[in-house]
Amino acid sequence: MSAQHEDVADVEAVVLDVAAAPAASASPSSSEAPAGPLKKVNHLKYATSIGDNRGASKGARHVAFKDSPGEQGWWSASAAWAVDHPWLYRGLLLLLLLGLCAAIIMPTVCLTVGCTPKPDEQENNPISLRIMVRFTDADATVKKLLPLLSGFFNSSKLASSGLELLDFDDLGIMREVKSRLREQHADILDLMVNDFLMASWPQLDLLSGTVPANVNATAAAEAAVAAVAAAATAAGFSASDAATAAAAATGTTGRRSAQAVNLSQQQSGVADPLEAQQWHLGAIGAASAWAITRGLPDVIVAVIDTGVDLDHPDIRPNLWINRGEIPDNGIDDDGNGYVDDVYGYDFAGPCSSDWRSQGRRQALIDPATTASSAAATTAATASDLTAERQAVLAMAGLASPASQGSTSTASGTATTSSPVTGSAPVSGVGLSQDQLYMPGRCGSDPDPRPAPSDTGHGTHVAGLVGAVRGNGLGGSGVAPNVKIMALKVSDNSGNFWTSNIMSAYDYALRMGAHVVSCSFGPHSPNLQPTSSDLAQAAQEVRLYERAVQPLARKGVLLVAAAGNEDTDLDKVRDVNMPYLPCTLDLPNVVCVAASNSNNQIWREIASNRWIGTNTGRTTVDIAAPGSRIISTVPGGGATGAYDDKTGSSMATPIVSGAAALVLSVLGASDGNFYQAARARSLLLETGDPRPDLPVISGRTLNVGRAVQAAAALGGTGATLLVPMVVDVAAQSSVLLRGLTDSYFRLPPAIAAAIAAAAASDSTATGTAATNGSVAAVSPVAAGPSSLLGLLPFGGSVRSASTRLSSFKYVGEDVMVAVRGHLKLPEAGQYGVRLATASPLARLAVTVGQRQLVWQAGAGGVREAVLQVPQPGWYDFECLYANSLQSLELSWALPSSPRTFGALPDGYLGTGSMTRSTAPAHAPASLPVPGAVPSGFQVLWQPVTSAPATFPGSDEEEAGVVDGPTTGSWDGGLLATLDAGRFYPYSSIVEDVSYTSSGALAGALAGDGGGASAVAAGGALYGLALAHIRAPTASPQLQFRVTCSFCSLYVGNMLVLEMLDPANPATGPLTTRLSSCLTLGPTASTPAPAPPSAPAAGGARLTTATYPLQLRFATPNVSVSALVLQWAPCNSSLATFAPLAPLLAGGLWYREPAAPPPPAAVAGGGNGATAAAASTPPQPSMQCDAWNSSAVASRPPGQVAVLPRPEEVGPAYSFRLPSPNASFLPCPGPIGTFCPSGANLTFRIADLYPALRRSSEPLYVRCWAWWSSSFRGGLLTVRSSGTLNTAVYVAGQRVFYSVEAIYGGPTNRQPFAPNTTSLAGGYRQLLALEWHGVTPAARLSVMDGSMDTLLTNATLVVANMFAPARVMAASTLP
Repeated sequence: MSAQHEDVADVEAVVLDVAAAPAASASPSSSEAPAGPLKKVNHLKYATSIGDNRGASKGARHVAFKDSPGEQGWWSASAAWAVDHPWLYRGLLLLLLLGLCAAIIMPTVCLTVGCTPKPDEQENNPISLRIMVRFTDADATVKKLLPLLSGFFNSSKLASSGLELLDFDDLGIMREVKSRLREQHADILDLMVNDFLMASWPQLDLLSGTVPANVNATAAAEAAVAAVAAAATAAGFSASDAATAAAAATGTTGRRSAQAVNLSQQQSGVADPLEAQQWHLGAIGAASAWAITRGLPDVIVAVIDTGVDLDHPDIRPNLWINRGEIPDNGIDDDGNGYVDDVYGYDFAGPCSSDWRSQGRRQALIDPATTASSAAATTAATASDLTAERQAVLAMAGLASPASQGSTSTASGTATTSSPVTGSAPVSGVGLSQDQLYMPGRCGSDPDPRPAPSDTGHGTHVAGLVGAVRGNGLGGSGVAPNVKIMALKVSDNSGNFWTSNIMSAYDYALRMGAHVVSCSFGPHSPNLQPTSSDLAQAAQEVRLYERAVQPLARKGVLLVAAAGNEDTDLDKVRDVNMPYLPCTLDLPNVVCVAASNSNNQIWREIASNRWIGTNTGRTTVDIAAPGSRIISTVPGGGATGAYDDKTGSSMATPIVSGAAALVLSVLGASDGNFYQAARARSLLLETGDPRPDLPVISGRTLNVGRAVQAAAALGGTGATLLVPMVVDVAAQSSVLLRGLTDSYFRLPPAIAAAIAAAAASDSTATGTAATNGSVAAVSPVAAGPSSLLGLLPFGGSVRSASTRLSSFKYVGEDVMVAVRGHLKLPEAGQYGVRLATASPLARLAVTVGQRQLVWQAGAGGVREAVLQVPQPGWYDFECLYANSLQSLELSWALPSSPRTFGALPDGYLGTGSMTRSTAPAHAPASLPVPGAVPSGFQVLWQPVTSAPATFPGSDEEEAGVVDGPTTGSWDGGLLATLDAGRFYPYSSIVEDVSYTSSGALAGALAGDGGGASAVAAGGALYGLALAHIRAPTASPQLQFRVTCSFCSLYVGNMLVLEMLDPANPATGPLTTRLSSCLTLGPTASTPAPAPPSAPAAGGARLTTATYPLQLRFATPNVSVSALVLQWAPCNSSLATFAPLAPLLAGGLWYREPAAPPPPAAVAGGGNGATAAAASTPPQPSMQCDAWNSSAVASRPPGQVAVLPRPEEVGPAYSFRLPSPNASFLPCPGPIGTFCPSGANLTFRIADLYPALRRSSEPLYVRCWAWWSSSFRGGLLTVRSSGTLNTAVYVAGQRVFYSVEAIYGGPTNRQPFAPNTTSLAGGYRQLLALEWHGVTPAARLSVMDGSMDTLLTNATLVVANMFAPARVMAASTLP
């Protein structure tokens, strides 16, 4: 073959160079035969250091100088030469001295600052003499491709992934093999990676605490039981009789089964003393799950970790046993390539002499058991396993099948004696590396016990999964009846080498594990990768994908720890770095963060630094308890040892145990426990919602609900719904009888995947093969979490119907999320029927936080069954990608299970849980008698040209969302029109009721002058602002709107949208009614304290208000109509009227035209006289200051919200103008001063001299009613470069300043309107705020300027008015 005709000379050169030294140094008198390749491989299978080999290969030649008669003559000749050549001699002597100095200094420098290693030594530290290789050709192996070098390394190929592990005993040979593979076989080389380190013990064990030794109250009784049982067994009694005798002798009750397969059922009825301290069991609802199942012995959880104490009394009964293997006979009985792998395997091995090599261990099963007897045992216990599954079915309320299918042949406890199939082992003698096992050698071995220096991590993890419950010892595992496969991958130094992990994955798959628990991660997250880091990371991700994809294909769930570096893994992903295996993008991987006893992310200070679990809203799936978790640790003798540990390493096995319980229910009827996708979905969807939890699901684990959902699904195929924790109707500030649409732009990769899945879905009504997964009918593999990380680009609202026939946007890369709340008034089973011509791959329907799995119904329709546990409200969401086809969901109620139709009125709605309230800076009352809230503030922006097309018209290009300055827009424009952007014009108008030509244009122009009139004559967009209150008679109302292009928001919720294709200049306008709204709870203000009560004024304002925005755009305002009216729900059209009775805002008001009658004034309750209204108010401004303790803390980059004086009394109050407020010069000739401090410049220390030496920060608000505006819309606030400040005018915040690092483009920039119209006698509210100022700081606001130079004009307290207050003790006149 061509592969054998390599450059033999080169190979021989390499081999001779490596072997020369040991050959030369061998003693000629040695009787041993030369060490051949096989001998060398057996001696050093897997080394982690190359120091000895490298030194031996150099083969230094030793030259001895012997005494001779001529030696003295040599010295004489040398001295004579030095005399004859003095300068040369001195130069050589100087070089010698410099060399000695360098030899002394350089090591010190290298130790201090480090030295660059030689290029050939830049390997991972410590250097691994193992590489991992994979070829695209499944039959290719390195030994076949490089036969002349095959004798100098060991090779083993993993059957499931095709990875080949190469072990060397010399670095030169390893490099030569890598070089030849790259040069000669790059066409079939899929990957080649040096073995690399993952985690280590110090990373895994952050916090531990010793559990007191006296926790096992029944330790003495258990010891007596064990002693009696041992004596009975020695006397020849059966195990069951021995257990009975022990119970009788000690007075205990209960009988333990003697069958090996039922060892996990050993429950004496004695309470486990530590279970009450295992807070995590209550947090996850374990009792509810155990009411259905404690797990089946069929289900196997592989614990890949630091090893498991096989003798621990709380773990030993639940150990998985390989029935095809005879223990300790040195033979691979089952032919799986591993010798004596009875309870699992140690893939790292001791790599040094330790306690495990000191003689044989006592086997947990009879060593005399042969493979045939094991098969007989398996056959005898098969019926017991079937009976246990039937018991689970009964406890879950499920019907037993008429005939049981065969149990899983890879389940461990039901394994027959037939060899495990897989690719043939590869090595120099035709045996696998592990069949060459010799006790005491360095390499893997069949004993998965932990190393002597182990901290107990793996044993702790194993106990959390499946410690025995009810045996009177320690605590309980989450799944106390399942089996634990012990797979050790850490060496004696605590290092997790990746190659060992890859081998463990392969073993777990081949030997029948259903869940793989991985409480480890990389050495550390890398947030600043170099180009070489990124290249290496790409190789590592590919390696893990190749190893884990076979698990996914079989349906094995892999549960991985999120890590404990207190890092946001989203940021790690953003720099294209992984955190393996947690961030693997595979459907069978669950990444777990740790939570504390408060159901929050675990984070705390230890050793003067923050430590905590890693998180990620788009990378980590769920959180589970991981703080101070008690479980098993090695040692402790007959009673066992226990400890508490903290970290995501503890959360991971808790989720693994939960998955085992779920699988026990899902597979109880047919023995199919390979349902990773379905189990994953159940775990993530049934968790307890925690809105602020930074994980994908936003949930913490609830195994009780997950098992209940699995039981419902396994019985009738019903999906168990999770009710909302709130009553939507009672808690919503605005409840709309309708649904909302949010539109998202999908990334190209996701859009392409959905299109491909839809194309493969040949028929929309055909049977969809789910295979235990919902991915087949979901737009993306992530199901309900598919929109994470995406922001909507548009939205709309629709009626309360699940017949979805029209959509605002469509396209291959557009997904719509139709959302709302579903009220189900009775418990029981509801049916849902789906009718659509769209491929199912484009749809995902979620009800009650559970994604529906569609089953084929009669006539080819799709149906799902919902199990509603209690009456209440449930979330509803329908994700629809490229919604070209309509769809309809019809429903069957429990009272009529096969009658499908539309939901009754009141079943669907959308609630806003945000408590609505008036702005905090709004005053408690209007300033003058007779004044009432009225009018709308209209902020508007002219557009340079009319739009060429209208939304919905034939000419419109689908998906175009242009900016407003081009004159072209679609519905996406309306979503951007809020009060937080700049509008050059502001007008306060009496009402929004403009039907005649030019009426709207005239109202907007107001008294703004010619410029406003010109601007209001063409195309423009804007919004009308107001605050409303709930109607007195009933909180239910609806709106009537007339416009061509507008949207209505109430309480920040979109309630109506009109995108009329007709040009208002040529076609009729549309009038539409909104769905019915219910205005509910608000954050109302308590009754004001007497010191804050107004002395005189107008109408008392309520804070129980709802913000209202009517956003609109028109191509020609001179011919446009705009009308907004309201009426109680279900009223006739004739009853709709203007909103004046509902207006309740206090951000602007209109002066009363004439003094009201005395009786009317008296009826206002303020005791003012009619004459008071006719007196012109004196210029004034009210200022209040609070201490920092009275102000709620704010997140970085946000302006704090100062309290209302009516709610929290200020520490200091004063009024401007004040003669002590300012001594700065006013604009004008030099020497001109402002009279009585009328300009807005002051220091609190000038007003309160006692505060001149105080450095306590104060939070100040000054406010007044203003009949003017900022000149040209320009202003700035003194000290805004260092302080947080805010300026509010009417319904807008027109200036703010925060820290520069957090601020956006509007930070410290004014965006007040350039022109303001207050026609009709309106005044608007002005509020100025300084946050965290010292009393000595000078506070001022510059009017008409963007800098704080003293030559610029400060804001003058003129045209301002604030009503007087009853003075408190700390208030100045």
